[in-house]
Amino acid sequence: MVEVPVNIIENFSLQAYNSLALPAVARYFITINAMDELVELSRHYRLNTLPWLVLGSGSNVVFSKDYNGVIIHLELNNIYYRVDDEAVYIHAEAGVIWDKLVQETLIKGYPGLENLSLIPGTVGAAPVQNIGAYGIELKDYFSSLLAWDRELQRFCHLDANDCCFSYRHSIFKEEPGRYIILKVVLKLPCAWRPQLQYQALNSAMIDQPLSADRIRNVVCELRRSKLPDPELLPNAGSFFKNPCINQALFSELKSLYSDLPSFAAGVADQVKVPAAWLIEQAGWRGKALGAVGMYEKQALVLVNHGGASGDEVLELAQCVQSDVWEKFGVQLEVEPQIFGALTEN
Repeated sequence: MVEVPVNIIENFSLQAYNSLALPAVARYFITINAMDELVELSRHYRLNTLPWLVLGSGSNVVFSKDYNGVIIHLELNNIYYRVDDEAVYIHAEAGVIWDKLVQETLIKGYPGLENLSLIPGTVGAAPVQNIGAYGIELKDYFSSLLAWDRELQRFCHLDANDCCFSYRHSIFKEEPGRYIILKVVLKLPCAWRPQLQYQALNSAMIDQPLSADRIRNVVCELRRSKLPDPELLPNAGSFFKNPCINQALFSELKSLYSDLPSFAAGVADQVKVPAAWLIEQAGWRGKALGAVGMYEKQALVLVNHGGASGDEVLELAQCVQSDVWEKFGVQLEVEPQIFGALTEN
C-alpha cells in the first residue's frame, strides 16, 4: 500500500484539466496551497519514484494516454509589486492566470505586457514555453523565478541565463520534471514603449489612439477572430511552432510560392515562415480526421470536435506534418507538450 498525503487523490480524471478535453486519468493528483507543502510531499519516497507534472489550466498539453505519475496543481495566486526609479518588478505566483496578470498590470498603470494579452494558461507555465505573441516574448521582460528543484531537493532562483530561453523553448523542456516553478518575477521599464513591429498589430493600430489599453484591446480582438474559445470548441491554441528554415530553402520556396510570408528569425541564415500558411497550403485548414481537425478560421489550431482521444490527436498531427514535409520539405514541430502512459515504477 502506498503511503500518501491525505490531500492526494488517486485515479483522477484529467478531462476537465486539459483544454483539448482529452480523456485521461492521473495516477495521483494533488493540490498545493503553500510552497512548503512541496517539501512535505518530497519526503514521500514512493511518490518521488514517479514522474511529476505541474498542470495549470492544461492549455498547452496533450494527454495521449493515462498519466502514470503525480499531477501537481498549484493554488498559489498572489501578485505583488516593487517599484524603483527605472522599473516595476512584478512578483506573480505560479497559479495566477496569465491574462489576469496582464489585465491587472494595466489597471495599475504598469504597461508592457499588453501584446501578450489573452494567452491561455498560468504564470507558472509561461517560462516553460517562453510564451510570445505579436512581436514580444516572455524573456523580453523576465527577471527571475523561484522553483523547487526535485533533483537537488531545494528551492532555487533562476535568472534568464539559467532558463536558456529561445523560441518557445527553455531549460524546463530540456529537463522536464526537474523544476516546479512557484513564482515568476517580471521587470517592466517605467519608460513604456509600444511594441508594434508585428505587421497585423501595426496595421490594426493605424489611426487608433496609441495606448497600452488600446493595444490590449486590439490584440484581444485579433486573437478572438482567429482562435476558438476552448470552452466551446476544445483546443490547445497554436499546435505547431513557426519553423525556421535556411535562406537557401526559403529562396527556393519563394520562387515557387511568391506569396510565402516570412519573418526575421534573429539567427544568421535563418528565416521564420508561418506554420499556418504551410498547413493551409497543404490542404488542412478546416479539414478533419475523425473527431479532430484543423480549425477552419486558423489552420494552426487543432480542435476536438467532440469525443476525441489522444491517439487521434497525434495521428492528425503526424498527417499534417507528413503533408507539409512532402509539399515544402519543411518539418513542423509540435508546440504542446505530449504526455502519456509511462513505465510502471
